[in-house]
Amino acid sequence: MSGITSVIQRGEWIPFNIKTWNDLLMHIFGKVNSAKSKYKGEKGLELVVNILKEFHKKNKKRPHYKDKGMSGIYKAVIRGEWNKQGIKTWKNLLLFIFGN
Repeated sequence: MSGITSVIQRGEWIPFNIKTWNDLLMHIFGKVNSAKSKYKGEKGLELVVNILKEFHKKNKKRPHYKDKGMSGIYKAVIRGEWNKQGIKTWKNLLLFIFGN
């Protein structure tokens, strides 16, 4: 299994839209037993917008990717979940939500 994981991590199967272990399972079996990320697509972005606005309201500051509870959101940004919306970095995400 470690060989397969290594191939996925190196990005060799990205042309087949396989970026994660779950992507591979979905490609082969058409389903996965649990979704690894709730921050996918438009619905995930809507959820993230609400989470970050709530964080801002509660803490009176913009969230930092190292703040508690932000790692999953940060990983979604790094994975490129919202590249189509121009969100390629944490800073892009904050600008999308809060403006400058």
